[in-house]
Parts: sequence; C-alpha cells; structure tokens
Amino acid sequence: MADLTLENFDSIISELPSQLKILYFETLAHNLTIAGRGVWSNEKFTCDQKVNGMKWLNEIMHRVLNKLIDERRNICSFSENDFINIVIQHVKQCPEIQGDIAWAFKDSYKTINKNR
Repeated sequence: MADLTLENFDSIISELPSQLKILYFETLAHNLTIAGRGVWSNEKFTCDQKVNGMKWLNEIMHRVLNKLIDERRNICSFSENDFINIVIQHVKQCPEIQGDIAWAFKDSYKTINKNR
C-alpha cells in the first residue's frame, strides 16, 4: 500500500471501488472533526487564527460531504483531482491547519486499508 500524498491522491482515490471510496470520505469527515479539535484547542494559535482555521476546515468539510453525496448517487460533480486542488487552495488560505488536514487525509486512507 502506497502512502497517500498530494501527488497521488487523484490516482489512488479515484481507483477505489465505490464502497471503499464512500468509506474513505466518511472516515475523512470523521477525522476532520478531530482535526477541528486540534485547531480550536491549539494554544499557539491566536483567536483570529483559530476562527480562520475553523472557517477553512469547514469549507473542506463541505467539499467532503459533496463527494459523499456524489458517490452515493453515482454521479461526478467534480473529480478527485478537482477535489484535492480545492482542498489545497483552502489550506493555502490558512497554512496553520496544514498538519491537521494532512493527518486527516492520510489517517483516513490507512484506516480503510486496515481490513483489505
């Protein structure tokens, strides 16, 4: 199993069978809630950084839910490549959340592969 990276996200996630892709995005949604805790409880962040981090994390969560809806309906409003590029743009708006977001994406992939 290859590690999930920005460079291979599109190829790895788009090749998953539908049920595993749904599981990935469900797990990612769960992990993003944990990442949110990391943002709002980070004592190194100012209040403004926390609010900004939660704003952009919420935007990422919005896209994750869109992907879940698409997968469940078997439609494609936007590709995995489009998705990851949107996430990258959101993280650029608040680089402080990069580590928490990267953890959520990587851990979600590891989690779905534990039983494969």
